[in-house]
Amino acid sequence: MFERWWSHAERRYLSLPECGHPEWLAFYYDPIIDHVHRGSPQIGLYVALYLVPQKPEIARRLFGWAADTYRWSAVSGDIRPVRDPRVYALGLVLANELGEDTSYARLREHVERTCEPQWDRERSEFTWGFGLGEPIPRGQLNGTIMMAETGGAGAWSRIFQRPNLEKFAQPTVCGVDYPTVGLSRAWYDADRQCLAVDTFAADSARRGAPTSFRVRRLPDPGRARVVRDGSPYGAWRVSGPGEITVESDVAGREFLFRFGGS
Repeated sequence: MFERWWSHAERRYLSLPECGHPEWLAFYYDPIIDHVHRGSPQIGLYVALYLVPQKPEIARRLFGWAADTYRWSAVSGDIRPVRDPRVYALGLVLANELGEDTSYARLREHVERTCEPQWDRERSEFTWGFGLGEPIPRGQLNGTIMMAETGGAGAWSRIFQRPNLEKFAQPTVCGVDYPTVGLSRAWYDADRQCLAVDTFAADSARRGAPTSFRVRRLPDPGRARVVRDGSPYGAWRVSGPGEITVESDVAGREFLFRFGGS
């Protein structure tokens, strides 16, 4: 299905010569008057994000178009300013995904200096303000730029090319009292048959208060072994088929759940 779509899109909505940058890319198509409204390199960034898992070389060329236009790929000089912070967010994500180190380093320095990275220490929350002057950080922009913080080159593409479908049948943590409690890690090691879960006090005002969470999809929950902060921990119970409930406190804790024989 994708190849059928791409064959049509490549003919109608993109002018890509054999080498060099695209000549134009569709911003939108109006079927009533059969007109393609052509967009800027910024539009190429939107398309590149979705193309990179299946057409990485096309995505790289679209990114390169923007990188040269906005002077991210230059070895010196100032980055070209833009009004829409989505350009910086998507540029940083794609530079990271494609391993474009020069563009990534220049963009990283620029967004650190101009896009208002900020810690809310009371809420233990990191966000970007993007110079918008809004009391609540913009969710879509923060959600986009977060992708550049959570994986290295190729991480976005691997979600689609090599998805981890086994996780849907493996032990998992749920029922976390968010936003009072946050998780900084929840990782299942299939070889060792253990689940590592790290909590933190997302709401510092509730630090030390009682809380709980559940671990489910366990083959034999009654035989689970729980370690908290390096010591055996007993404040848990079987709470349903294949499930245990863990009592804890609102704090930074390191849990290890073992389900195998070793």
